[in-house]
Amino acid sequence: MKTSLAGIAAGLLLFSACNLSVPESFSVKTNANYNYSIGNISQDFSESFKASNLFSGLETDHNKIYDYFPGQEDDKLQQYLLTIKVDPVTLPSATVPAGVPISLVIPTITVDFNISEVFESIKEILGESFVENADFREVSLYVYCGKPAGFEPSELSGSVTMKYVADDGSDTSATDVTIGGPTNVIPYFSAPELEIINIDKSENVVVSVVKPEEASMYGDIKKILNGNKKKAGKITLDFNLGFSGITDGKPIGTLALTAFMVIPFKFDISGVIDISLIDLAKDDSDKSNADIFNRDEATDTKEIQKYLDVIEAVEINYKTSKNPIVTDSNTRYVIKSELPYIRRELDINADTEKITNEELMDMLSVYPFDPALNLNIPSGAILSVPRNLGLEMNMSVGLYTNGIIKL
Repeated sequence: MKTSLAGIAAGLLLFSACNLSVPESFSVKTNANYNYSIGNISQDFSESFKASNLFSGLETDHNKIYDYFPGQEDDKLQQYLLTIKVDPVTLPSATVPAGVPISLVIPTITVDFNISEVFESIKEILGESFVENADFREVSLYVYCGKPAGFEPSELSGSVTMKYVADDGSDTSATDVTIGGPTNVIPYFSAPELEIINIDKSENVVVSVVKPEEASMYGDIKKILNGNKKKAGKITLDFNLGFSGITDGKPIGTLALTAFMVIPFKFDISGVIDISLIDLAKDDSDKSNADIFNRDEATDTKEIQKYLDVIEAVEINYKTSKNPIVTDSNTRYVIKSELPYIRRELDINADTEKITNEELMDMLSVYPFDPALNLNIPSGAILSVPRNLGLEMNMSVGLYTNGIIKL
């Protein structure tokens, strides 16, 4: 928008924009609405949040990372699915009396899941305060133990422990998570065949619905991710499994083990988070300079004082078609500036905020007027990152006039 206070006055008078002369004594009846665009804020982050980019370097012949869109139902939540395939475990063939436990030898599984890199990528977009105050609400580990072929197996029992091994050697044992227990009977379930589709010619997306009741073991391992945000390292899985009562002495084949990790980008917020929407959109914003009114100098507000009586209302209009977060609480847009001092909280679910004539005059009298526009998320909120992450917002100032101007 290219305007000045004189330009606003021209809009109010209707004829000044045409450079018509104004008589010494003149009255104008005005009853109109004027809308002055501040500009568009636009940015697309979907490329940065692709599974292959956010979890770069994670994939091997055994590990695969996918965009996860279960049932193609919830586009307000971005999720990822990590599959971990364990080499087949050879089972013993010795004759063993019923009830005698047999421990299986399963090497430790190491996954190059560097948690700090994931949070660093998030920080580059949503900011330091987000990483400091956002903790994963749930990260699920599913373990599948396929029924061995060639015999009727006895009970399988045991547990799996997930740990984080920091590159700097620091102790991370406080975040260890064990699923199951020494006497925990484990049902046999093979890992499901995943339905993988391609959406919008983007990367492959798993749309199968992974269910806890169809896994041999299931648990929440969120504290491993939350407790190691700033530590480079790797995830390990230690299986402690055993049979009891193998008595026929025949070779009984192998045990297939697979683990799935489901990572929803849904967070508990423990402190206030301010996300600068201007910084988020700084690459694609259409603002041509620091002044939100796109002026070259401050406006001489003396020229418009006579028109204040006919300005019935002044509003900030904001139309948001895409937000970078979804929240359950009273998240607000906050406009604030130091000179003049202004702080207004805008309801994220509304689209208009009234301001006073005096506030408008204060804004126009300062150059450049470049207030902060933040997304303010309160402590205690539950926040989700939506699929196809981005920001689309249009802002404008609306003037509503009703009255007679005497010139």
